[in-house]
Amino acid sequence: MLDRHTQARAAAISATEQSAERELKVYIQPHGLNYWEIEGSRAQLEAEGIEFPAGVTWPEGAGQYYWRSGSFRFRLTRALPDGLKGPRRNYPDLDWWCVRCDYNDRLDPDQHAILLKKRELAEAIRLASPDGQREADRAWKAARDVAFQEFKGRIPGLVRPKRGRTSRVASDRGRAEGNGIPDPTSETSEPTGGGE
Repeated sequence: MLDRHTQARAAAISATEQSAERELKVYIQPHGLNYWEIEGSRAQLEAEGIEFPAGVTWPEGAGQYYWRSGSFRFRLTRALPDGLKGPRRNYPDLDWWCVRCDYNDRLDPDQHAILLKKRELAEAIRLASPDGQREADRAWKAARDVAFQEFKGRIPGLVRPKRGRTSRVASDRGRAEGNGIPDPTSETSEPTGGGE
């Protein structure tokens, strides 16, 4: 039961503010933890293809609904979108939900970290084996094969476009090509500035 102050604050939210189209938010492994969350309205979550169990009861107030599917565990709860302040109890009928999914392995975070380290160690041992060395050699040769890299460049989405600043070598070439900046490695460049 809400007190009269909470009821007044909840009633003060306009219908347009509640139904305003907000952007769906997805968090994948926040803070390095092993779960993902997706926040949005009920319609947005259903449109994303999240399969809720038949007969799911959407929680009221601050309630939660749990279910399992395969090797995953899910939790459905009401969330507070950006821009709204105060506790969730002030907005008991707000259509903004959070679905959290994590592994159904019942491991605490420390046990899960140990499991990941074991897998990492097994991968390092495999890479140090003769099979791993052959695989690394093939990858090294493929990375230096100009024809193969040109072929990969023709396939859309396979190779990320290069972004960011140009390398120092490329900027030095620009100086040598006459962009007005003297090339410090050139024998013909004259010293600039400084006392004589």
